[in-house]
Amino acid sequence: MRVALTQAQGRLEGLGEELTSLGLTVVRVPLLEIQPRLCDDVRRQGHAFSIFPWLLFSSRSAVEAWSALELSFSGPSLGAVGPATAREIERAGGRAEIVGAPPNAEGLATLFLQHTSISNFKGPVGLPLGTLSPPWLRRRLEIAGHQVVTLEVYETLTLGWPKDIEVDAVILASASAVKALPTRVAGDSTLITIGRSTSRAVRDRGFVPIEARAPSRTAIVQAVHQSRRTE
Repeated sequence: MRVALTQAQGRLEGLGEELTSLGLTVVRVPLLEIQPRLCDDVRRQGHAFSIFPWLLFSSRSAVEAWSALELSFSGPSLGAVGPATAREIERAGGRAEIVGAPPNAEGLATLFLQHTSISNFKGPVGLPLGTLSPPWLRRRLEIAGHQVVTLEVYETLTLGWPKDIEVDAVILASASAVKALPTRVAGDSTLITIGRSTSRAVRDRGFVPIEARAPSRTAIVQAVHQSRRTE
């Protein structure tokens, strides 16, 4: 069985080695390239976020771009979409006060709304994101009555799928990756997804995903085993 890993290097460390140890052929086909928007205008707008009571980071890429822009992680309270994003914030010198549980946009939004309802929070929420980031977190917060100010701190570039690569399964970790996946590959492969938003994006394209129960190597390997049983 040939399995394509579509995430960038440094994401889901050890997954490829674990799948290989199970006798699977792992093919790395990154679908996206992340580039921080290192320009004065973005940096100036980012500095203005320092007066906001809260900043919510919905991805590791947003944290990495914020750090590359040399913007501060001190001042506002910080929220992270999941443990990996929280660890990235810590590496940059900050600390996430809330961490999404489950680790997705819905989990972060739910926890944030519960947390801020206790303190009767009022004020804008800063949301650093990418050019292709889905709008679900922003919409959820706005529906709850919060003012959300977004800033695109990185660009998400779509990479092509090599014509000579054929696989039996594709592991997808974001809605942006789903959008970048060629229809031919999606139709010929089992689509294994990480997170509800990724699964929703697959269904929106007319395909049926096998969703990992958690964004962990163990859960993803279990989903791969499930896909083998359904072949």
